[in-house]
Amino acid sequence: MSNAIPLAALKEIPFLKPDLEPRQPIVSLSFFVENEWHCWLPHGDKLVKMKMWPAESTYFGDKPELDSDQDFALLNLMAQRTFSGEMHRCYRAIFNDFQGLSASLAKMRMFFENRDNKDYGVSRLVQSEIENLAILCRSVFDLLQEIVKYHVARMSVIDGPTPKKLPNSFREVVYKSDRDQSASEIATRYSLPMPIAEWYERHRDFFMRVRSIRDGIVHRGNSIDTVFSTEHGFAVSRKNDPFRGIYNWPDDCELPNSLVPMRPALATMVWKTISATNDFAETLESNVHMQSDLAPKLRLYARGTNDREFVGIEEVIENSLWDGI
Repeated sequence: MSNAIPLAALKEIPFLKPDLEPRQPIVSLSFFVENEWHCWLPHGDKLVKMKMWPAESTYFGDKPELDSDQDFALLNLMAQRTFSGEMHRCYRAIFNDFQGLSASLAKMRMFFENRDNKDYGVSRLVQSEIENLAILCRSVFDLLQEIVKYHVARMSVIDGPTPKKLPNSFREVVYKSDRDQSASEIATRYSLPMPIAEWYERHRDFFMRVRSIRDGIVHRGNSIDTVFSTEHGFAVSRKNDPFRGIYNWPDDCELPNSLVPMRPALATMVWKTISATNDFAETLESNVHMQSDLAPKLRLYARGTNDREFVGIEEVIENSLWDGI
């Protein structure tokens, strides 16, 4: 953040909007524009332009420098239009969780490439990492609920009631009296605009599934069912929890004994988690009037050390790919 930098110094950066407010919080002072890096660092009450570029961070750009750099719609929304000091912790935490998700997928690749190393019990390593992945997915939803609550509390509704204060728990919004809540029920209960209530309904079932997996691990000591190491990749039984409620495998990818690739199921968990955050940002931008972009004509891009795992993830899901492909 750069909210302690004098406004006059910030206004010298040509990529920021001209009507900056005093003490404007800014998540990044790195810009990739027309194939060149322009980066500043605070030094006292001044900004010093440096020859550098991000390693694991975010930047504003007219395009991503690398094909693996990610455009997360929620991070872009917050950085460009709604960021505040109050949201800095959530912003950093959700960025770190995204990096954790890609790292978890990278570890699966590493485990597969070293599956013949007899010094390690690779199946047990994989089982442990699946548990970590489920906890990370739940963590993203916890942070997302904080972010949604923050934005809803600041809405001004012209035609309709003011939204009520949302609970801290995503579950409390989508589940009540031992049953799932529909969009209309959510909208009525919290006086929410229907598009936001519909967003909750769209992601309700997946959230409840992830929550069940995570709570089973953390609170009930449940472990992931056996993972099999095959020449094609890591496999699980299509008949067993937790993945049968996450992914529906086609028959043509199945091995004997109902074994199916674990990779697309894990990719689905990651992608649906990230998609929930993207969907909220797009829903908000389409239905709520907000201030202009902090960095006009630019997007916020995220760079991490394992972002290549996000590239092609939709193909893994769509085509039920094994690790060896």
